[in-house]
Amino acid sequence: MGITPAEVEEVFRAAGAFLEGHFVLSSGRHSPRYLEKFQVLQWPERTERLCAAIAERARDMRVET
Repeated sequence: MGITPAEVEEVFRAAGAFLEGHFVLSSGRHSPRYLEKFQVLQWPERTERLCAAIAERARDMRVET
């Protein structure tokens, strides 16, 4: 169930969460793009797809909680 970077970008764009402009990040660094994750989190299906891809990538890392 992998997801490509282009597919991740499309999920964020579809949710209106891929912002372009000039942003000063909390680190003080500047960026021409910003991902507003809370815009994606309001869509459970999109959130589930992204979280499943993260879990799949971490599966072999032996993560314990």
